[in-house]
Amino acid sequence: MYEPRRWVCTLRPASAGGRDRIRPRRAAAGSRRARQEGVALVTVLILAAVLVALGAIASRDAITELRISRNDQLAKDAIAVAEAGLYHAFDLVKHNAIDLNACLSNGGTGGALATLGSTATLDGASYRFAALGNISGGGYYVRAVDNSDETAGANDPTRDVDGSIWLVSRGRVGGAERRIDVLLTARAGGLPGGIFGKGSVTFGGNGGYIDSFDSAQGPYTAAGAGSQAAVGSNGAILLQSDVVDHGDATAGTTVSCSTSPCVTGTTTQYAPTVTLNPDPAPNCTTYTNGTGITGGTYYGATGKKAGQLVGGSGDNIVFAPGTYCFSSVTVSGGGLITVNGPVVIKINDVSSFGGGGVVNTTALASNLQLISSYTGVKGGLTVNGGSQAYMQVYAPDTEVVLGGGTDFYGSLVAGSISSTGGSKVHSDVALGSASGAAVVTLSAWHEVRN
Repeated sequence: MYEPRRWVCTLRPASAGGRDRIRPRRAAAGSRRARQEGVALVTVLILAAVLVALGAIASRDAITELRISRNDQLAKDAIAVAEAGLYHAFDLVKHNAIDLNACLSNGGTGGALATLGSTATLDGASYRFAALGNISGGGYYVRAVDNSDETAGANDPTRDVDGSIWLVSRGRVGGAERRIDVLLTARAGGLPGGIFGKGSVTFGGNGGYIDSFDSAQGPYTAAGAGSQAAVGSNGAILLQSDVVDHGDATAGTTVSCSTSPCVTGTTTQYAPTVTLNPDPAPNCTTYTNGTGITGGTYYGATGKKAGQLVGGSGDNIVFAPGTYCFSSVTVSGGGLITVNGPVVIKINDVSSFGGGGVVNTTALASNLQLISSYTGVKGGLTVNGGSQAYMQVYAPDTEVVLGGGTDFYGSLVAGSISSTGGSKVHSDVALGSASGAAVVTLSAWHEVRN
């Protein structure tokens, strides 16, 4: 719309020519309009700045949410990788000769874990590393840790005494890491368990019996004795003089009793042949040099009586934890064999752990293994028991004779078994069966957060 101009007359002094002159002046309406337009511009700029700020905040929040989502996914992937590491280690342990002490060696990376992956160090500790996935550095780090099972004195982190260790697995994906600890328990010591004679089993003598206990629950007590003893043979089983088997009896031929019932569980005759694993026992070729043995007389690795250990009345032969190889062991009179930790004794010839018996202060049969590779049919190994005679005996190609009237705790697998003096045999069900099948479990599963 056209706006007419307004004119204002202003009286001026007379000019030099003596005439007054009227000069027109335009009003300031345009300045107000300019001010209005300036305010609008500032408002628009402020709104634009606010919108930009809101957009930046929204963008930042979106980026943060994406990062949180990504980190959450990486964390989930990392715990899945840690679980994969545990199952890998578990599979290796249960499908190899079960030796938890070996797993604890080399800083917790030895034994069955040695094939899991390459060695690595995290936070000053040794691990086995295996790559998983296509992310650089992604994979799991696994090690074995002792579960502080010794109850007397300082704990030895390289020695297992209760058949349980911790497996530690750390899964890493990208920048995320998750750690899981799980308790691995091996219910077998690597040797065949139970009471088994390939050729025959003969028990006799008044007062003799066979019952069971579970070392995973603690040492044997008469009040807690069980009825899960499993007596087996690929030949005949003969229970004489009121001997009672508190459990099952499985024979390749017949089960004979002089009293009824002599078997509280199931009696099975003409059963399929059981193959021992391992069979035969490994023959040791390098005799012990005498280190770790106190008491008795050891004739060393060379000489006329090379590899022979002899003990008599008053001798207490103490073995430090370790593995020993002898041609023979003969303990008679009141002589004792004592162990205070894991000991494996391998013998090649006729031997007798007689005398005053065997003392295993750990009360765990898996901590004393007697392994005979002798192949003579009769009398290859004689064992006297006692109140602390916890052990595993494996002599698959010779006869094992139990001393009369003594207690025996653990497992006894031999070419044949003969006990006619009323011995009391307490079978440790935690040591597995004669076939050597192991029971390995995972428990106490938990995540460790920093």
